Amino acid sequence: MRYRCSGPTTALFLLVGMIAPVTSLAPLSQADEPAADTVASETVDPIPVEADRGLLSLDTSYRYDPVSRQLWPIPEASMKVGCVYMTYAGDLQSWTWSQWMGDDGFRYAMGVGSIQPADNFHLTISEAEGRQVIEERYPELARKLEIQGATAVLRLDEDGSWRLNPNSCGARVYDERTGQRWEWHGSRPLGVVHLGGNSWRYENDRYMPAFR
Repeated sequence: MRYRCSGPTTALFLLVGMIAPVTSLAPLSQADEPAADTVASETVDPIPVEADRGLLSLDTSYRYDPVSRQLWPIPEASMKVGCVYMTYAGDLQSWTWSQWMGDDGFRYAMGVGSIQPADNFHLTISEAEGRQVIEERYPELARKLEIQGATAVLRLDEDGSWRLNPNSCGARVYDERTGQRWEWHGSRPLGVVHLGGNSWRYENDRYMPAFR
């Protein structure tokens, strides 16, 4: 797989979509997996996101479905620019969540605290279906989003799982590869800096300046 480590050049689109459950929910059966926008690789069985990473193929990238919390193998030709996939980063010797940039390969190795809109996970359901699931599973959140015109977003936890973030905000990335942080304000990604530079580390549930 290819990686691109430079700063962002495109914006993430913050659209209301599906959300990962805060607590465990019974996953949808494979038969319930939406047919729309299905890719060829999804003729195989999905893998639960909590499964041992040893079950994954190092040469394969995976699409994450936040509704069923399952990973689906996906060929490069089917991946969408700007979407987030799980892929193996050889330079880090670990599985990571990265944004696909087409000919430029993958960008970022998203670390704890990164925040993404659910539409960035290559959903295979429509926006209307997404709103329906939110209303069924999280009626209070659905009302809040409707009243405030807010966006549902997912946050990457320490266990490597994406979960519902209680507060809506723009996309944020903590890049484990570079130690840098990026925040989207409107359509513009801005680097987050401190008095000593732009390198950070995650410690005790918060980001701390890292001095080189």
